[in-house]
Amino acid sequence: MTLAAGLLAHAEALTGWAFHGQLVQAAATASWAPAHICWGVGNRAALVRVPGMGRRRHLEFRSGDNSANPYLFLTGLLAAGLDGLRRELPLPAPVHGDVGHFSAAELDEQHVRFLPRTLPDALAALESDQVVADALGPVLLPEFIRVKRAELEAYDLTVHQWERDIYLETL
Repeated sequence: MTLAAGLLAHAEALTGWAFHGQLVQAAATASWAPAHICWGVGNRAALVRVPGMGRRRHLEFRSGDNSANPYLFLTGLLAAGLDGLRRELPLPAPVHGDVGHFSAAELDEQHVRFLPRTLPDALAALESDQVVADALGPVLLPEFIRVKRAELEAYDLTVHQWERDIYLETL
């Protein structure tokens, strides 16, 4: 299970829209989409899920979605998993229950952290994770970061329909 520990150790760089779920809006916490860094057996709220502990055990990294660049996402997953195996990272205790409904005290008690909640946080996590950055290489990573930051700038300069609906009515 050191492979799973590697995925958890590098979760911030692998998720939170750096590679997938590439919408700029913040991640929801009390939903079926993982927003916390933890693992569990049969736990659909966990980022890393082991469906069962039988002889044919496997794991799921539940954060990828159909907006992922499969090449970048799988490269990051493989690098993180291999790092866990190489360093023989210990796996923390599994989490039981829906972490999306845990209190702040329960999250602290079980050492559960949030995934990045904004695109800038996700990009910073990606840039600072040496294992994932090395896997992407010195040419691809800076260009990817540059493109994502340009998308964020364009988003920040746009007046969205929600803003029009809410604020134009009050003026």
